[in-house]
Amino acid sequence: MTFRVNVLVLTAVLTVLSFSNVQTDEILRLNNIYKRLLANAAVKLYEGEGRIVGPNEVEVRQIDGTKISYTAKHILIATGSRAQKPNIPGHELAITSDEALSLEEFPKRAIVLGGGYIAVEFASIWRGMGATVDLFFRKELPLRFWLI
Repeated sequence: MTFRVNVLVLTAVLTVLSFSNVQTDEILRLNNIYKRLLANAAVKLYEGEGRIVGPNEVEVRQIDGTKISYTAKHILIATGSRAQKPNIPGHELAITSDEALSLEEFPKRAIVLGGGYIAVEFASIWRGMGATVDLFFRKELPLRFWLI
């Protein structure tokens, strides 16, 4: 397995408290961007817990506890996935993107392994917050599926 490397350099000067605030602000900013993109594409967003209750029916328990049922000819299940560590030497010392969201201290230096949008987002966020970041990816370009 070979990886290409992009190196982005910036000096870090953030306290733990400001890191937590900046991280929370950045997550909220990204969530708002995604919500705007969906709204601009005329996609209705339902927040809550969903379950399939029939061949063409989904029930959503909204954040306030109320339940609403929706029907559709086709139901797409896209619940996301969990990050996995590759089976490479030292993998037990690494963290996943899920664990990165719970860091209490800002990384002054980070290596991000992956070329998908989550890897690129973390690399961009940490660089923007002042970290020195190396992004490793195995194909010609990161985000290659977005360049169709």
